[in-house]
Parts: sequence; C-alpha cells; structure tokens
Amino acid sequence: MQIRHQGVTSPKWEITAVAPKHGSLSFPMLFVASVAAALTKCPNYLDVYDKQALQGFNQLSYQGEWYAIAHNEPTEPKFCECDKTTWIIDPSGDTFTNTLSAHCYPFKKVNFPFGLPQGGQVGNASLPGLRTEGAGASGKGFLSLLASPIPNMLLYVEQEPEIQQKTGYQYTAAIVFSCKENHLFQKVFSSLQIYSRLPEPGQDKIQQLIKKALDLGIDFDPTQIKIPKQSADCPRKTSTTCPTDFCPEGQVCGGGMVNVPGVPPAKCVPK
Repeated sequence: MQIRHQGVTSPKWEITAVAPKHGSLSFPMLFVASVAAALTKCPNYLDVYDKQALQGFNQLSYQGEWYAIAHNEPTEPKFCECDKTTWIIDPSGDTFTNTLSAHCYPFKKVNFPFGLPQGGQVGNASLPGLRTEGAGASGKGFLSLLASPIPNMLLYVEQEPEIQQKTGYQYTAAIVFSCKENHLFQKVFSSLQIYSRLPEPGQDKIQQLIKKALDLGIDFDPTQIKIPKQSADCPRKTSTTCPTDFCPEGQVCGGGMVNVPGVPPAKCVPK
C-alpha cells in the first residue's frame, strides 16, 4: 500500500502486512502485537545518530526558528497546524529554551493559538546532539514540578547552501527523536520531529527526510506520520477567530477569541 498523510501520497516505499490464511489478523494477534510494540525500548543514541552529519556540530548555529514539517507527536491534536519551534540557548550556555507553537482549529472558523515554552539541557562536548527536554527539564517554573525531562536526540542535520542563502541559517533541516522509558526500561513515550528552516520545503524533501529517519533505525510507523499544513503566511489568512454566526448581520469578526483567558475577547466590527 502507499503511505498517505493528510491527503499526501508517498510513492517512495511500500509497507506490507502478513496476515493469516483467513485474510485478517485475529484479536489475540493484534493484542500480542500491541503489547510487543508497547514493550519496546528506546534506542541507544550511539546506534542511531548520523555521525558524519553531526561532526563538528555547533549548538549556537542550531538556534532560531524551525518549522515542523512532519511528526508523530502523540500529545498534539490532529486539528492543529502551522507547527513551529524556536530554540534558544540560555546565557549560561548549559540550558536552552524551546518554545513550541501551533494554530489549532477544532471548529472550522475558530483559531486557538497554542504555545508551550520548554526547558532543556544541551548536550556535552562529545555528544552535543544528546539533550534532555521537557516542561521541567531546566528546573524552571511551576511546570518543573509536574514533568520530568525526556531524552531528546538530535539524529541528523543538513546544510544545504541554497537554503542557507535564503534563510541565513547554517543548519537547514533536522531530525529529532524524543524517547522516554519507565523504571523497567520499557518505552512509554516517543515522538519523531522533522524540522526545516523553510515552512514548505516540498514533498520530495519531506519524504526524503522521513526515509532518512527510517534508515537511521528509529522505531516508528511511517503511516502515522502527520504532515502539518504549513505555509509562509501561517496562520490561515482566510480563517476568523469568531464562531460561525457570532456576529450580527452587517458585522464581521474583528479578531480576538471567545472565552479564552489571557487573550483579547472577540469583537464584531462593521463590514
């Protein structure tokens, strides 16, 4: 079968499932397969990162804005798009702040902007791509009491001269894998993130980077990869922040949100 992500079809590879003679997997087999998947372990960073691509890696040059062009983040709702992250090293040089942002549309014409600042520990000199990240990874703020840090593995970076010239960034694409094990060394959380400095690098580039993640040996299901809607003018210009029929006849939504703490209230203005 072909891989489909939000209407995007990839002809790059095929995935074949072997079923019993009756043509479908029985419930016990599905249960065993699910348990086996749940009990897998996180990979050893030394076994999966691209040593050549990360040779001489410079943490400072990794800073800035990254667009999430493909991911399987389990905590993000399916109706979110325009995923972006801003990665900045703190003055100490030992920690960083990673601010995640997205625009979520649970209803056709209602935009809920989402933002989450996270802390993290940068990698050491010998393994700069092996980091920790999470709401409490830097020990800052109230969230540090609620969340434990998650190993955050930078596996691969690209340095394409054409994109470097367009954006001014040294690193132009990246593959990051976060993975957490419990006290029995069983994987309880994982998230693959594929980033680009361009919001729309093209489907060929996206599929190439997904294939690269597979080649690195990361355990993930490519059919579950989400390719968020991205565009240079995110969020949607055509969307409003007011629900349908929020404004009376002769008026339109003038911005703001409806009953969202900390956000200016929605208001109606004459057409």
